[in-house]
Amino acid sequence: MIGLIFVGLIVAVWVVTNRRKKRERENKKKKQQGPGRSPETAEIIYDLKKIEVFVRRQRCHCNGRVYARAEAPVPGYSNMRVAVCECIRCEEVHRFYFEINYLN
Repeated sequence: MIGLIFVGLIVAVWVVTNRRKKRERENKKKKQQGPGRSPETAEIIYDLKKIEVFVRRQRCHCNGRVYARAEAPVPGYSNMRVAVCECIRCEEVHRFYFEINYLN
């Protein structure tokens, strides 16, 4: 009888752990497909100060805040910049791409 309870407990823990891992994978995949995550989906901005505003609004897949470590032009693109950011909680590195359209 105690053996059945123990097996049931192990199965329940296994199911909960797998559901949590699956949810984390799905969240990570969604976050990687968002705006600004690649040069093709670059966030369009009109002022370089908007990069900091955009980065402050972003969250990691673990729901931690990200902060900008560096910002640089993207090789091969004349009007694009990339912000290299890091999550405060899990220390994962994120890159956000920005297409800069200057208003005359």
